[in-house]
Order: sequence, then structure tokens, then C-alpha cells
Amino acid sequence: GVITPEAPKGYIITPSSVEVTVGAMEKAQLTFTIAFNDMIKPNSMDFLRFNGEFNGEMTSPAVSWVLAYKEVEQENVTHFKNSGDPAAYDGSNITASADPPEITKGSKEGAVRFKLKFNGDDRWFYPYFKIDDPTILRDTTGLCFSVYADEDMDKVSMNVFVYLEDGRQYYLGHSNGKAVKAGWNQVAVPWDKLQLQYSPYGNLDFRDFDTDLITKISVGCNSPRDIVPPYEIYGLGYYTEVQDAEDIKDIVITGVENEETIVCHSDRVIKISLPETELKGVKILINDTPYERYSREGNEITIDLSSFERGRYFIQAAAEEPSGFMIREDVRINIE
Repeated sequence: GVITPEAPKGYIITPSSVEVTVGAMEKAQLTFTIAFNDMIKPNSMDFLRFNGEFNGEMTSPAVSWVLAYKEVEQENVTHFKNSGDPAAYDGSNITASADPPEITKGSKEGAVRFKLKFNGDDRWFYPYFKIDDPTILRDTTGLCFSVYADEDMDKVSMNVFVYLEDGRQYYLGHSNGKAVKAGWNQVAVPWDKLQLQYSPYGNLDFRDFDTDLITKISVGCNSPRDIVPPYEIYGLGYYTEVQDAEDIKDIVITGVENEETIVCHSDRVIKISLPETELKGVKILINDTPYERYSREGNEITIDLSSFERGRYFIQAAAEEPSGFMIREDVRINIE
């Protein structure tokens, strides 16, 4: 069969397709290299899709996030107090069968070293780092830290969890963990890219993420094997990216996540924020058809989803700047 990657314009994926032979119930590992050009906004996320065709029939696609990552300037990063103190990391949040984690000082000042040994079963480790004053995170962009390993940690997936005082838990997503490469590598996690992992109210918790409610965070990993090579974390903290007014030209869609499934006739709404610039020809399209049953106050557009029937919807917002340049944003949702 043939596996073909698919991504928005601006991403360069090599190879463009791969031929693969697998038997029934077998697995095969394929490697693709992903890069991006100036068409893609740095630190933006898009969906990456892999399409398969075997014996003339299409398989169910595999879909994941792809992040066009650009390092955060160190002048925009503030380290948490005690982030370089091994005692600040509560190592009790580890799978029950594992040996107690070794948390010690790292190879350079301010770095913390983690050494793990699992004993089968579910292999995960997410040490708690307490946030005493979450108000310092107001108006920040997200979390930032650097991770070090002597060599590539094959198939070890690093993830980030954020815990709120109301019981909610957020993380990068089940399939969006970070690979750990050899040497020092920076990881930045924008708040708006975190996904709800748990809520006392269940999956239908549509409250906004609020940094004022953060009580602790975890930077840890999942491993496919018992012995995990030691790794280090340095500079755990937060960052703020300030944009000049002339650079803020994007249309922003909130209220739903891309590819989210929504209950039919629920009271969900989509909010579309237009940039604070002179625009003309603002258009809303649903499934490529002009849509006018929305409300607008200034630069804020609201689409009420309560009357939408079951189906798949491709929602686009577009506008023209005085220069003639078109800006647009879109989201895909399913209503069931």
C-alpha cells in the first residue's frame, strides 16, 4: 500500500509518499520530515493527516497536530522561583509499580536531573511543581523550559499537565507529546494549545482556561520500556510574546476546537474576532456557502449553533484589508 501525508499549504513533507507492505495485524514504522516556509505563522498549530491506500481501497486516515515551532527569545522568558531546586518537584505522581524516581541537581546550575526505572505495567511519570501565586501568569503566552538528554530517547513521549483549583486538568493531548532529542532543546507550550484532559463536570465542560486557577504543573513522560535514560529540565517558567499592533492581523475563532464533536441543539456558540484594522468585505461561509444568520457587535461575530442539525461543518471567516490582502480563518466541527 501507499501512505501519503497531507498538510496545509506552507508545510513541506518529505517524502511525499511511502510504499509499505504489512501483513494482517502487523505494524510498520514510517519516518517523514516536516518543515515549513514563510506561509506558516511561527508557533501555530495545524492538523497533519496521513492517508493510506491498500489494494485499491482507502483506509481510515490518521490525524495529528503539527506545530510550526520557533524558539522563544530568552528575554521573554521568566523562570519560576525554585525551578532549579530538586526538592521543588514532588515525584509521587508516578505509576505505582515504578521505583521511586531519583531527582537531583543537573549538569549545570539551575538544571534538575530525573532518573526513572519502571517495572512493567503502565509507565508514566509526571512530577508536581507547585505554583504558589498564579497571578504572575496573567497575560502570559504559555509555559517554557529546556530539556536535555545525552542521546535521542527513542519513543519516549514528553507531555505537560496543568492542574486548576476547580479540579480541571489540561495537557498537550494524547498524541501530541514531545520527542526528546539529544542535547539541549527548548519546549514552549502556549496556553491556548492545551486540551482539557479531565473535568469534574465531564467532557462537556466549556469553561475558559484560566491561568489564575493554576495550582501546579507537571513536565514528565510516558515510556514504552522500563529503563528511561536520565534527562534534565532547565528554566521551567513562563513566557510572554508581545506583538506590535501592526502585526496583529489575524482572524481568531474561539468557542470550539478544530475537529470537535458537538452535541446537536446544544447552546454552544462560535466567536469570531476580527483584527482592529480597517476591513471590508467580511464574509462568513459554511460548507462553502455564504452564511448571514450571525450577530455582530463591532469586531466580534457570534454564530449560534443551537439550530444546526447533525452533520459536518466547515466554517470560514474572511475579510479584505485596504491593501487588497485577504485574511481568513476556518474551523471544522461535527455535530451529532
